[in-house]
Parts: sequence; structure tokens; C-alpha cells
Amino acid sequence: MSHHTNKRLVEYVTGPTLALSEFTRLAILVAEMVHREHQQIAIIGYLNPANIVIAAGGLSAWLTESVQWHEAYRAPEQSGRMNRIPDERCDLYALGVIYYELLAGQLPFQPGQDEDWETVHIQQAPLPLAQLRVDTEGPLEAMMMKLLSKSPEDRYQSAYGLLDDLQQCDSMLTESGRIAPFEVGSLDHLRQFRVPDTLFGRSEAMKQLEDGIQQAASGGLAFRWVTGEEGVGKTALVHQLRLTAARWGGRFVEGTAVQAEHASPYRPLLQALGEWLEQLWSEPPRHIALLRERLQAEFGEEAQIIASLLPGAQPMFAGQAPGERTAPSVDNGKDTGPLLTRLIGFFAANSPPLVLFLDHMERAKASLCSVLETLAQSHAAAGLLVIGACRTSGEQGAELEDVLEAAWLNERLRTFPSEQITLQPLGYDEVRNYLECGLHGSSLRIRLLTRAVFN
Repeated sequence: MSHHTNKRLVEYVTGPTLALSEFTRLAILVAEMVHREHQQIAIIGYLNPANIVIAAGGLSAWLTESVQWHEAYRAPEQSGRMNRIPDERCDLYALGVIYYELLAGQLPFQPGQDEDWETVHIQQAPLPLAQLRVDTEGPLEAMMMKLLSKSPEDRYQSAYGLLDDLQQCDSMLTESGRIAPFEVGSLDHLRQFRVPDTLFGRSEAMKQLEDGIQQAASGGLAFRWVTGEEGVGKTALVHQLRLTAARWGGRFVEGTAVQAEHASPYRPLLQALGEWLEQLWSEPPRHIALLRERLQAEFGEEAQIIASLLPGAQPMFAGQAPGERTAPSVDNGKDTGPLLTRLIGFFAANSPPLVLFLDHMERAKASLCSVLETLAQSHAAAGLLVIGACRTSGEQGAELEDVLEAAWLNERLRTFPSEQITLQPLGYDEVRNYLECGLHGSSLRIRLLTRAVFN
């Protein structure tokens, strides 16, 4: 890397292929820069080779003052389709794209025909690096694949941990000219404490939920009811489906029932449909235009009603003459319930699989349950998975009729018992595994802590 002027990293990307030793030194400079930035700010958010400068002599790296965005370097969670807030791990994903490009001479992903970059980042797996460059096989390739993981929990958790692995690679190349096998990411886990995102003791429940997504992705209508005591982890379990839905090319939206006396009975559905509309704006313009055309064709006469219920839908009816029908009160189930049922079916058909999560259904009012009953009986919503979380006694097979005042549901569960998922409190072994994962050890002190927590 000996040169006499500062160079942008993009010049290394487009230049001659780097030797592994040259790459590791360059990668270390960039990782050190990201580590410094993360000590000052939570997230950079716009990393790409055009925004990084390498100092003359290769002694340091820094970000340019002018920001250039490029979608090829944006992490899946930056798409807005996954219902999660990006953090510093999205910068580590961007580093994975940059490093892969430096080593292979090409990006790890490329959009196909009619694909946008956000869909590619969520769904497309990178070609194994060693298939493009044999000398990267082993720890270096494992590091790149770890950085490019779709889930932030599977990536490096800090630039510090990445930096340690890069320095190990560089030392080995200097001493022996090759990179010997070693455990990737070991210091990364020890350096930083994070509450584990992995769920323990929930594999069977997760499979039932994933089967529901698969059913919806195949064009079906599926229901799942997650029940259990307060604090048992119902909401955390369902939230694990966010990335799964995105990988299927669908959406995950949610709403929460409240006990407020004057709250609309349809509040959870309106929340969820509003979230769907917010996510829509991350789609390519041509997709939005097509959906606008379909929405106006099917609901044009009810544009005023829909806009009053869902203000986020107003741009979808822009330029259209107001419909003749007037907006109802949101408490008028006679008008609002059937309209919301049709809207749910429309949204599911245009972005399957659609996961509709309704939390705290023990607070749900009869009008909301009536909409779900209509969906279940009419089979009008293809590509939809409805998940309701409801606080119950936690007993296996506990009746939901008394909680939800919905006789149809118990009849349905007798026909399809696999639709109910009853969560029990974690056992001792699950608690121990959780603590060992979070504290990165299995010492006597952790076992004593497990006993204290479990008791």
C-alpha cells in the first residue's frame, strides 16, 4: 500500500487484485476507523468505498465529509421492512460487502431482473468467497460470511472483535505466509455483553409458527394462537418471525389491543395496516405505482373512508376524485369491520406471506374477534398468517372462549389443535443455557446464578 497521495477506498476496489497480506492491512485500517467512530456515535449508516479515505503511506483511514449513499452496502434491517431499528451492526454488514468486493473483485450480491437492492440483501445468499478466490478458504472466508449474515445477531457484534480476528490473520501471514484455522469471533463475544436474542426451549413453538408462514407463502390462510402466563415470552417468540417473513419476500406487521374504554375496537388492525403502508414506501417506485393502481381500482369508491381510518393511505389515492361514500365512525362495526377484512385480504394478496400479529388479545373487543372470524370462515385472505398472543393460565389446551368471547375459535382449535401454541415457563436447563450464552462461560458461579434465578 505504498503510495504518495491519499486514496479513496474505491480505487483499491477497482484496482489490481490485492494479495492477502495487502488486504488484511487495508482491512485493519478500515476496521480501526469504524471502531473509533462507534466509540463516538452509535452508527455510521452510510459506509461504502467512496466514503472512505486511506492516508498516504497506508497509516490510517477516515470518512469523507461528503456522504455518498449506495444501496449495495446497506444491511437488511436498513430496508425498513424488518420492523427493527438498525444499530452499529449494520456498519459491520457494510464492511462485509466492502471486504468481499476487495477480495473477489465483485459484489457479493447482484439484483436480478425486476429485483431491487433491498430484496437482494434480505433474501439472496452470497456466493461462497472461496469459489471465487481459493486462497481465502478457511478463517478469512468465515469472517466474510459472518459479516454478511442476514440477522444482526449472527454477525460480529463489535468492530473490536472483527479487528482482533483481522490482526490474527495479518500476524499469521507475516510469520508463515498462510492463515491457520482458528475460532472466528471468539474475542467478539467476550468483549461485549448483549442480552442473547436466541430463544431457549422454544424450538417446537418456533417450528409451529414457521409452518404457518410456509402455509401462507403457499397461498393459504393460517392462524396461530400463542398462549401462556404473563411474562412467559409470547411477544418475544413471535418477533423472531420478522426476519423469516422478510426472507420469504413478505411482511410482518403488528398491533396491540388496549383496555382503554374509548379506544376503537379495531385499533390493533389499524395499527398493523398503518405499519404495512409505512413499509410500502421502501419498495421500488414501479411497485408502488402498480399497487396504487390496484388499490384505486378495488377501493376507489371508499377512498374517503380508508383515508379517515388510515391517514397513511391518503397518498395512494392522490389525484383521484373523492368517493361518494362518507367516512363512518371507527366504532361502527357494520361498515368498518367488513372494509378492514377486505383490506387485509388485499394487502396479503399483494405481499404474501403477510404476518399479522395481534398482541394482548385478552383485551380484544368483540368487533375485532368478528373480523378474525370472517377471515377464518370466508378464506378470502390468501397468503395470510394471523398470530394472536393471549394471556391465559398457561395450562396446556387452556380454553380461549372465556378470554376472547369467541365460541368459533374453540371450535376451530378442536379441528386444528396445532394452531394453539401454549408456552410454559423455562426449565432449569433453559435458564442455564441462556445465562451461559449471555455470560460466555459455564463456571460454577454461573451455575449458582442459574439456581438463584430459577428459584
